[in-house]
Amino acid sequence: MPLADAFSLREPLRMVSQNPRLQEGTPEREARRVADLLGTGRGPRWQQAGEPGGPWGSAQVCRVQRRRVLHVVGDSEMAEELRRLFTEGAVAGWQLQPLPKTRTPLHHYLAAATEAAPQRGSLRGYNQLDRFGFSFGEEVAACPDDALLAINNIGRTALAAIREIFGHPLPVSDHAGGPPTTPADPGREVPLTAAAAARYPDFARRLAATAMPEQAVYAIAAALNAEPLPTLDPTVELLLETAGEAELLALYRATHRSP
Repeated sequence: MPLADAFSLREPLRMVSQNPRLQEGTPEREARRVADLLGTGRGPRWQQAGEPGGPWGSAQVCRVQRRRVLHVVGDSEMAEELRRLFTEGAVAGWQLQPLPKTRTPLHHYLAAATEAAPQRGSLRGYNQLDRFGFSFGEEVAACPDDALLAINNIGRTALAAIREIFGHPLPVSDHAGGPPTTPADPGREVPLTAAAAARYPDFARRLAATAMPEQAVYAIAAALNAEPLPTLDPTVELLLETAGEAELLALYRATHRSP
């Protein structure tokens, strides 16, 4: 290569080396990459998009089994962009697992996790969710059981505690037009668990709209979150499943705990 041409290449190469966004995969590339990997059904249950120290941050993505639906976890720029891309159909054939518009920080569930811990001081289920990258309670509630079980150190016991605290995935129609999992009021955040909000949707919305002091609202939410959930009855599950009442079954599971 002529010396002049070699020098002419230095400037664009220097720009790439100094701009990490040009080196690392963009959200568009990562969206296609993780969709391709998860589409095969032969790799790990979860795929990471981006890097924790990268310019876009990182996100965890899993596939909802037997559906062309992806669930994105995290509050990074990468996670938000992936949600936007999958929602807009930027990756042909794939959709985004629906979430409520609300975002309840994971730490709001810490008291309930402590209460539900099988041993005093044991927060394995909660800690594993936090370390894995979950940022909001709504992400946990929307995550399929098999994907949660694929996370290190989350077994059936921890899964049952997680479902008791965060609830089960709700039907798509509930996300699209029904009561949100947590009251969506721009001026007030009511930190209800998914199960409590599903049991008291009208009360939760009205509580969010009151003029009560924030401490009083939080105290009421804590009391509702602490209420023990009734146990799932296999007969009820069987009858609803046999009748094809998928939405009623999902709501029943969201408001009851596993035996």
